[in-house]
Parts: sequence; structure tokens; C-alpha cells
Amino acid sequence: MPSVEAAALPILSPNGRHASAEAVTSSVAQGRLRKSPYVPLRNVSCSFREGVLTLCGRVPSYYLKQIAQSLMSDLPAVREIRNELSVGPSRQGRSPDARRPETVKE
Repeated sequence: MPSVEAAALPILSPNGRHASAEAVTSSVAQGRLRKSPYVPLRNVSCSFREGVLTLCGRVPSYYLKQIAQSLMSDLPAVREIRNELSVGPSRQGRSPDARRPETVKE
């Protein structure tokens, strides 16, 4: 099946209006973070403007900082990733299993 650029498709927001490519890219990036098995990444925020995706927030390790960035590496509209994540314990305290992915039980 041929690859289709996301920008070539008409994209509608939930209210039926056309969504901008920036809004769609930001939403996709945020969705990847929210679905991550690494719980601390679910609290990372991102913004996208003029080809630059910026990651903001706090993660407990440099490993998770890199994981967050790698989740964004194949987004077609992203020319540059600014990883502004800080590393250190969260305000609620450090979770001992913050680096391990969460196991989902069915």
C-alpha cells in the first residue's frame, strides 16, 4: 500500500471543521506520549509550530528523556525536535519503577 502524507488528506476535528497540520501533528505526538508504557512520559507535554516539536516537562531519568524524543523521530511533519525535558524526581517524589514500562494485565 503506498504511503500517504498526512498533510495531503483533509483532516477534520471532532466538530467537523478542518484541523491545521500543526494541530494534527501536536495531537499525534501527544497521543504517543499518553499511550507510552512508561508512565512518567504520560505527563510530558509537547507543542508543534512551523516544523519544530518541543517536548516540555520533567522525567525521572535521562533514559526516559531519550525515549520521549525517539517516540517523535518518525513524525513526517517534524523537521526538528527540541527536547526541553528536565531530569529529576517529580514533585510527588520518585517512583522506584519509573524506568520500567507498565505491565498491562488483561
